[in-house]
Amino acid sequence: MNKQKLFWWFFWLFNWLVIFSFWFLTGGFEFSSLTESFIHLGGLFGLMAAFMILTQFFLMGRNLWLEKTFGLDKLSRFHHLNGKYSLIFLLAHPLFIILGYSLAAEINFLNQLKFFAFGNDETLKALIALFLFVFVVLSSLIVSLRKLRYELWYFIHLAVYLAVLLSFSHQFEFGYSLTGSNLFYGYWVLLYLLVLFNHLKFRFLRPLLNFYRHGFKVGRIIRENYNVVSIYISGKNLESRRFHEKTAKPALGGKSDY
Repeated sequence: MNKQKLFWWFFWLFNWLVIFSFWFLTGGFEFSSLTESFIHLGGLFGLMAAFMILTQFFLMGRNLWLEKTFGLDKLSRFHHLNGKYSLIFLLAHPLFIILGYSLAAEINFLNQLKFFAFGNDETLKALIALFLFVFVVLSSLIVSLRKLRYELWYFIHLAVYLAVLLSFSHQFEFGYSLTGSNLFYGYWVLLYLLVLFNHLKFRFLRPLLNFYRHGFKVGRIIRENYNVVSIYISGKNLESRRFHEKTAKPALGGKSDY
């Protein structure tokens, strides 16, 4: 494993360590009662789910250094795997929180859910965000089974941007790990800003700038045979760009870079 890969793996694992450390230091490991156990574990699952969602954005943010290190194909596979596992913590977070607070208030699960849904704007937005996240993840699983058109899935996938916006503020109002530590609060905001900057720069601004500079367009489309179509891209000032051609290697006997 080269230095670049070690750096990115260290960066990702270090953030996990930071999250678990602050959760622990802000009292997350106090399980003196069943109520506290549910609430504290629910808080941890929420932090884990949020970080996994941020990882999703970072993986597919078209970061040049990340793609050059791992390759877009491997990033896509890890993105798909991370997305599936994030669903577990996305569902576990509200489940444990609702169970914990229902025990504390001595009311049933549905009444506590109703209170969260209609008693506070932030928790209502978080529940809507949860629905959107689950909807997007499930649509991705359906796409992998070839039962949903890619174009429809793509537009459904855009809902994740709305879900992130809706779920953002409740973390800072109710997340005891964030409210209990100014340092962790600042770190969490910085993490979101880092992912936002990466996404805006590489996913939107850079492609727009390249399009403005080169005016990329489809030059011609040629059907080579019954199942191969060649698409030729033309544009201006292309001599300033470097293009790489890769020959696919047989999968048999190959080793994964992961």
